[in-house]
Amino acid sequence: MINGVDVNIAALADFGQQMSETAENVSRAFQPESNVNVAEEFANMTIIEYGHSANLKMLETAGQMMKNIIDIMA
Repeated sequence: MINGVDVNIAALADFGQQMSETAENVSRAFQPESNVNVAEEFANMTIIEYGHSANLKMLETAGQMMKNIIDIMA
């Protein structure tokens, strides 16, 4: 595999972890005596979602580029 694709797969896993942590913080925010800022956590979750979407689009583009290269070489 191309190193850039390997790195971005790892980045997707990192985004998933961040999303999980943010969701956990949001669920804690609704508990009594919570010090979690719900608005901030939802903003963080939105940022993570956009990052994940951008990374996914990059992987799709890389796959299409590889397909095009294989088609040209064949």
